[in-house]
This record gives sequence, structure tokens and C-alpha cells, in this order.
Amino acid sequence: MTKNNPEALNLVESRLQELIRCARMSAVSEIKVFNDGIEITIDGLITTPVMRAAVSLQECYPDGGVYVASRLGVLVLCVYYKTEA
Repeated sequence: MTKNNPEALNLVESRLQELIRCARMSAVSEIKVFNDGIEITIDGLITTPVMRAAVSLQECYPDGGVYVASRLGVLVLCVYYKTEA
């Protein structure tokens, strides 16, 4: 997201809600929202809708990214982003 205007903020909010909605429909055990990103702990495979929603949200933040890590036998999907100061 290059601008902090109402349209951009609405886009981010709708994409965040879509990611959370998709995650809740999957085998998710935990969703953590931080100031600089989101962690979604998944007990099974990461479904295509969840990954698409994560990438869609990350596209709002050109300096951010999406990655998956294995932590204690479960997958953690992370979306991180930088916000303008």
C-alpha cells in the first residue's frame, strides 16, 4: 500500500477479512495479528484459498512478503508488511 487514503485502507481491511475468513474455514488452530504482520498456525496443509488471500493482502504492501515456516510440527503462514511512517 503506497498511500494511507480511505480507498487503500478499505482494500487492506477487506483483504484482511478475506484472509481470516479463509483461514477459519481451514484447519487453523490460531490466528495472531500484529502491527507488522499476521501469523496463522495451521494443523494441516495450507489450502489454495488461504495462500491466495495471504498473497492478496501482502500485495497491498510492496515491501512485505509471505512465507511458511514449520514450528514444532505445525505450519505457520506469515504475512509481514511495512507501513509508512
